[in-house]
Amino acid sequence: MQKKIRWISWIPAVTLMIIIFIFSAKNGVESTKASHTFSEPLLKGVETVFHLQLGQEKREQVLENIDFIIRKLAHLTEYLVLSLCVAFFLWSWNLSNTKILVWMVILTAIYASSDEIHQLFVPGRSGQIRDVLIDTSGALCGMLGLKFMKTKKEKIENV
Repeated sequence: MQKKIRWISWIPAVTLMIIIFIFSAKNGVESTKASHTFSEPLLKGVETVFHLQLGQEKREQVLENIDFIIRKLAHLTEYLVLSLCVAFFLWSWNLSNTKILVWMVILTAIYASSDEIHQLFVPGRSGQIRDVLIDTSGALCGMLGLKFMKTKKEKIENV
């Protein structure tokens, strides 16, 4: 069974890498439009609930701030999930837990770096070291989550 899992264990990580690549290949205008699909309704909801009447200039500024937060949370989340997919791949090769935890972060950080380099060649986009750090933070969150679950599992088994 382990050998069968080994042959397909790379599929989730590679699939997510392809999805990330496709999103990163969108030019600046398309990327902003995609962010607005989340931030615009969110801002409208806040305006409605709190009866706010923002001027156009202030509204654009707030929308830009919401977009920034949404984008960075998306970075963190997608790389957290990617790190877990990488951990699944590494687990299928019978590596020690420590090696899995270390390599899942390293491999995810390498992909994050390559993704930001890719964005340097996309019109209206730029590669940001800050984004690599956010992406790697997502991988670290994935690592900490796995470590936490392993610790909980060991405590349950020892009871």
